[in-house]
Amino acid sequence: MPLSQSMESDRVLVAETEAQILVLATQISALERSVSLLRKTQHAAKTRLDSYTYPVLTLPLEIISEIFLHYLPPYPTPPPLTGSLSPIRLTHICRQWRDIVIATPVFWRAIDLSDRPIRLKDVAALAALWLGRTGGCSLSIDAIDWKPITSALIPHRSRWEHLRLHRLQDWPRIFEKSSPTPLLQTLLLLPTSPTSLPIPREVPLTLIDVPLLRTVELSIPGGRYPSLPWQQLTSLNFRSIFLPDCVHILRQTPSLITLRCYVRYRHEELPPPSAIALLQLDSLYFRCERTENYLNLFMVPALRVLDVSAAVFSTTLIPGLQTFITKCSCTLKKLRILEARDSREMYEQAFPEIPDITVIPGDESN
Repeated sequence: MPLSQSMESDRVLVAETEAQILVLATQISALERSVSLLRKTQHAAKTRLDSYTYPVLTLPLEIISEIFLHYLPPYPTPPPLTGSLSPIRLTHICRQWRDIVIATPVFWRAIDLSDRPIRLKDVAALAALWLGRTGGCSLSIDAIDWKPITSALIPHRSRWEHLRLHRLQDWPRIFEKSSPTPLLQTLLLLPTSPTSLPIPREVPLTLIDVPLLRTVELSIPGGRYPSLPWQQLTSLNFRSIFLPDCVHILRQTPSLITLRCYVRYRHEELPPPSAIALLQLDSLYFRCERTENYLNLFMVPALRVLDVSAAVFSTTLIPGLQTFITKCSCTLKKLRILEARDSREMYEQAFPEIPDITVIPGDESN
């Protein structure tokens, strides 16, 4: 091939390949733009997927706190210190949950220190930890009256709202006259054992500055009862009490709506005194240690719920109840008889005006 033809052929080839390169370069630029757009779309999708993995983390902190609050038992019931239903369990899930739970005082405002399988000194340390997270919240406390524990509780006395003390040892020290408990609504005091007398008689047992106290549950052996504002109570539970103590206290409780009472017998007791008028009493749960006409002590015209053992009357129960209802002029809506000797049908026939009657025979009352 002549030189001139060869040169012309190369010029044509260069021009053609240049045109092809320009086309490919244009295509590459378009592909790069497409890749960049796809990467942005992919990144947005991954971000959404990450939020779908833990959707609770996308909620406002107030909503997360409200959800967590429903995980715990409803206040004032305290959750366990550890394990399921404990706020400590929530702190073990992730860092964000831990921060939320620790920073939310209402998660720690109810605490159960009454009977734990761990060592008492560890319970005392946990008490200090929990109470330190409560901020200014009112408190619900279920505890053993053991010095290291009560020592952790006492500095927060002004915020006690519901207090249950078991195995009493030194509870007068907890209620010093100089230390008011203005928020206290519920008080439960139980001794170490039914026969122990842990409270020294020389210690004055007076609770002051408890304007909100309405519910009290007591089991104090030996008749050593605290001086309480009995007149403002609406709910009272005597787990065990001798008749003279019971009568003495109930004469000071005109506002009672609910009364639970187990009367014990003491040989030297005096004959039953005159009637106890509880004009607002709605519910009466009454037990006695021996067969006596103790129920006749009560004058309760507003009574709607009566739960008694058959031993409350020394006579046949049905006639005794009829006399009691007539004397009080009350309108019962619910009647429950324990240790019954008569059938339910007999009670329904005797009291057709009572819509809800439950009869439990003596061998089933436990």
